Amino acid sequence: MTCLERKGKSWGGGWTIRACVLVLTVFLPGCVGESENIVRKKLDVVLQDDLAAVQDELPAGSMADSSYYTIVFYKSYGGGKFSHKAVAEFHFLKGDVAIMVRKYRYHRPQKKWDRYYNQYRLVHDTTKS
Repeated sequence: MTCLERKGKSWGGGWTIRACVLVLTVFLPGCVGESENIVRKKLDVVLQDDLAAVQDELPAGSMADSSYYTIVFYKSYGGGKFSHKAVAEFHFLKGDVAIMVRKYRYHRPQKKWDRYYNQYRLVHDTTKS
């Protein structure tokens, strides 16, 4: 009897299939990208957290009655380390005199959004002249 045979049966049948299933179960989720819907939901969570953090840091008198953010740019890329990019504008100051612009990119291997740009921009209201 060889080392690959056991009681007249080859080890290749059931064992090989079980090993393949185990390998696929462990490694496949890391190789397959997340759906667009999941990535977008993760972005919404990050944006809501960022808005809440900004609101917590500001004095109550300088906050607008309704703070919000808008996604002004969103793009998906085919491959690479970063698979998505988004730009959001945060409106939270009373009188809307300035907005905060933040840029985000989705780090595909880590499956999370990364903020890499943060800048305040003055808003010029042309209706008040």
